[in-house]
Amino acid sequence: MMKSMANIKPALDHRDRDIANLKVFYDGSCPICAREMGYYQKIAPSEQIQWVDVSSCTESVLPGGLTREAALARFHVELAEGRVVDGARAFTELWTAIPRLRLLGLTLRRPPLVWGLELGYTVFLNVRPKLQQRFSGFPCLKSTQ
Repeated sequence: MMKSMANIKPALDHRDRDIANLKVFYDGSCPICAREMGYYQKIAPSEQIQWVDVSSCTESVLPGGLTREAALARFHVELAEGRVVDGARAFTELWTAIPRLRLLGLTLRRPPLVWGLELGYTVFLNVRPKLQQRFSGFPCLKSTQ
């Protein structure tokens, strides 16, 4: 006898049960970063992700081994087990935790896609100061939090 397809549940990613413990560290003083994180905060389930604006938090909030300088220089995410990832890997972890972006995160976290994403992120980091200067006065880049 065949089981109904409605009763078959997809296999869960081994980290699905720990997504609620994701902690995101971002530079809220960067108008581009603040705007992007504001968007994620709007679409993410509020109980699943803890958001930390590194530009205004105390140093004690940062996980061991992560300095404020490093956290302001690159995007970081602390996973449920306490491991901290940065750059493209951090973005894929965040996207995976947001239902609307989950497929994007699961797809892009695989090599060689994550390598290309990291390359793009590194290029962005190199031009970010110029972008901040050029667009800091634009109201559309102000955080919507």
